[in-house]
Amino acid sequence: MRLCALFGLILLALALAGCQRNSDTVSATPVSETFPEPKASEERSTFAKVLAKRTGIEDKRKELEASQESIVAAFIAEHPGADSSPPPDGGPENITPEVREARQGLRKLRGELIKSTAELNEESNQFMSAEYFPALLIYAAYCHKTFLAEPNKSNGGELVKLVDQLYDNGNLDEAFLYSNDLVKNGFESSELHDLVAASAFCTEHFDEAAAYFDKARQTGRYVRASLVTNMEEIVQSQKAWEKEQQIRAKEAAADDLPRVKLETEAGDLVFELFENEAPETVANYISLVESGYYDNTTFYSVVLTSHMFHGCKTSDNRSTPGYRIYCETGKPDQRFPFRGALTMFIASKDLGGSIYTISIRPAPFNFGYVTTFGRIVEGLDVLPKIAKFNLRFPTPGMVPTKVIKATVLRKRDHEYKPHKVE
Repeated sequence: MRLCALFGLILLALALAGCQRNSDTVSATPVSETFPEPKASEERSTFAKVLAKRTGIEDKRKELEASQESIVAAFIAEHPGADSSPPPDGGPENITPEVREARQGLRKLRGELIKSTAELNEESNQFMSAEYFPALLIYAAYCHKTFLAEPNKSNGGELVKLVDQLYDNGNLDEAFLYSNDLVKNGFESSELHDLVAASAFCTEHFDEAAAYFDKARQTGRYVRASLVTNMEEIVQSQKAWEKEQQIRAKEAAADDLPRVKLETEAGDLVFELFENEAPETVANYISLVESGYYDNTTFYSVVLTSHMFHGCKTSDNRSTPGYRIYCETGKPDQRFPFRGALTMFIASKDLGGSIYTISIRPAPFNFGYVTTFGRIVEGLDVLPKIAKFNLRFPTPGMVPTKVIKATVLRKRDHEYKPHKVE
């Protein structure tokens, strides 16, 4: 998520510390074990220290922004015309040398201030990935255990806020587990139904997704669940998932599909490639891996709870291996893009090359349009750790996660080379 939205959650999280225990139980289920209220536990105290550090970073951000606004205002006051704009009609603009110099000075000043913001953002990004979210995962697990032992509104309310952050960070398995247990134990909130509907679909719990999808629409809060445009997409995904399980069982028995490992700064990813259904796309991918094409590249754009891009050699996401390959869509055995799927990126038909996406959730809108040529078999838990970098709208100070090296772990006994579009 954007940093401003991420830090906006601070107040929500801090407010949880002051919650008073509500003795109204959500479920009358007897418990065999009790836990202290989350706000009174050692786990809560540990998490509070991390929250305090996060608050300190946000305070620094506010001070920096106020200082920058003051500096810019002072410059504009001393240099009339520095912030003047071109004519709205696009006509010729007659400006004095002094105004032109003032504008240039203002641009230079703002550039210098952006560097200061970037340094703070870098500090913040490192803290969030190395300290905050690991601590959040531990505390959320404890709150979940506490809620199951004694379901009540106080425990559940805190857990919902934590699930909201886990979902946005891409910790989708935890988000579904906790939100589903909240619902099953009778906890009610419009935010919860929205979260559980979306996280159920993202983690391929399609039966639950269908039920929660309707509930989310009925509650009037329909934000995250709107990633599914209609019930037909859930039905389509469910049918495809049943077929996919049969295919994967046969593949596991044969155990001969090519595999590739990506060593990344966030952890290792292992892909299994669908050579049976997309042999040409797989041949192209393996040839690029073996040539070192993907070494020292980045995940240059990450779309939250949707997909991430990899395979660009330059910072403008326009690089190609110097040729294009044919699509392998429209075939009866084409694979559905479930979570962790690799799909070849194309601007239009038969324009694939080196850029591909990793699906963070099932993507029925891509089925039949792009070639699905593999899936993650090891490392799904690495995806939330990959920087949420956006090439189109980069956050100053945020850098994309690097792919250090790509290696072919195994392949079948034949040559792998691309079939190029003539």
